[in-house]
Amino acid sequence: MNVHFTESLFFQCISFTSYILRSDAKERFTTNWLVAFDMYVIGNWDACRTAIELCLNDYKNDGPCQTMLRTIQ
Repeated sequence: MNVHFTESLFFQCISFTSYILRSDAKERFTTNWLVAFDMYVIGNWDACRTAIELCLNDYKNDGPCQTMLRTIQ
């Protein structure tokens, strides 16, 4: 996997969500997204899926989360 693409995707996702979510939901989303991202990178699909589902609880239409979830299914 191209590390630069992965890093770019990560920062685009954080930028996108930074202005959309309330601060409590934003903090929870960011924490869960970082866990999901780390789990994705190391290949722990179950933990990644759980963290993504928690992200989607706060922002159900988040495109990057939906894409990552489809990718690991």
